[in-house]
This record gives sequence, structure tokens and C-alpha cells, in this order.
Amino acid sequence: MSELMNVVFADPYLDSLASAYVQRHFPQARIWSLERDALGSFDTAELEAELSGKPCLLFAGPGFAGRLRIDIFSRLLRAGLKLLPVIFDAAMCAPETVVGVGSLIYPNSIVDSGVTIGYNTLIGPNAIIEAGCSIGNHCFIGANTILRTGTRVDNFVYLAEGCDVGGPSGFKADEPARLKIERGVIVMDATRIRESLSSSVMIDAAVGDVIRVFR
Repeated sequence: MSELMNVVFADPYLDSLASAYVQRHFPQARIWSLERDALGSFDTAELEAELSGKPCLLFAGPGFAGRLRIDIFSRLLRAGLKLLPVIFDAAMCAPETVVGVGSLIYPNSIVDSGVTIGYNTLIGPNAIIEAGCSIGNHCFIGANTILRTGTRVDNFVYLAEGCDVGGPSGFKADEPARLKIERGVIVMDATRIRESLSSSVMIDAAVGDVIRVFR
């Protein structure tokens, strides 16, 4: 008899898709729905104590720049929960794709050959991850985002919905740019990115400039 699956919901990203996936694949799962306290945090103490060593799926939204999901994931992992990756129905991943612990790949995403995805990384629906890309840990890749061939995304990177990263640059239009988005970069709006970004940079159209943050 297989072990009962435990599912944690904490302001999940696109919650109707997450709920439908669980109902389809784990109709008997034990559901934990976390609520925010007065300070906006989630109390995970009870499930940490009860679920240590047990299999678990975590559906948590990113919060600001991914911090919410990172915080909950880190607490559950330290408590010994077996956090599993999820590849949604209708997501298309090459057979050799490497997907880390607790990562989520949402429906209609396309992940081409030779791609590695770290732990606790969320790939939104309709994203396209082209061949040879690598995505680090604790990242958020929003819906409809494109990572073009060979792009490298470091840890703690947040790319909002609709970003387009990589592709031809300058006069070498037939060669992929193979960009690197370094640790802690935050892109808050749909942005076309054709140059590598150094660590801890934020791009926000509301600000109208590139600013540096510390994470």
C-alpha cells in the first residue's frame, strides 16, 4: 500500500490549477491549508511536527520576489519533510530534464533537452525553456516567459510573467547569446532581456530604471 500523500497550500500560484492537479492525482491526499497570521506569516509548526519524514507536495505562491515560497520551503525541508517535485499535466519536458526537490512545472510549459532546474523553483504556465538552459534554486519563472538557448539563471532569481531572455544579439543574429542572469536578480515586469544581468539587480518599470537590491 502506497504512503498517503500530504499536500500543503499556502497562497498557491494559480490555485485552481494546483487544486485540480491534486484532485486528479491524489484524491485521498491529506490537505493542509495554511492561513496568514496578523503579521502576514504562516504558522507551519504543527505540520512540521506531524509530517517529518513523510512525502509532501508544496503549492505556495511566490509572494514578493519569491520570498514567501522560499521561507515556507526552507522551514519544511529543515523539519525533514520529503518535498517532491510536480510536473503538471500538459507540461512537456524532455525525458532527460532534471527537476529538483519541491519544484513545480505548470501546464503547457515546454522544457527542451539538456535543461536542469534546481530545487524549489516554480515554472509558470506556457513558459518555454529552450535547450541547454539551467535554472538555479529558489527561482520564479513567470507564465509566458521564454528562456532562449543556453541561458543560465542563478539562484534566487525572479522573472515576472512575459519576460523574454536571451536570443540573437548585435550583429551575430544567427548565434544564441547564452546570457547569464546572476543571483538575486528581480525583474518585476514583462521585459525583453538581451544582455546578462549582474547579481542583485532589480528592473521595475514603475521605477523607470535599474536599481540594486540586496538578498
